[in-house]
Amino acid sequence: MKIYEIADRVGYRDPDYFINKFRQKVGMTPSHYRKSILEEEK
Repeated sequence: MKIYEIADRVGYRDPDYFINKFRQKVGMTPSHYRKSILEEEK
């Protein structure tokens, strides 16, 4: 799923705003988070 699709599904109409809020909460961008999760699964 694309980041903008995830943002829309959780109620954010602006993907950039979602990315900024995600970064504030999690400490990394959604893309980096996804990459880290996928690397852990290997």
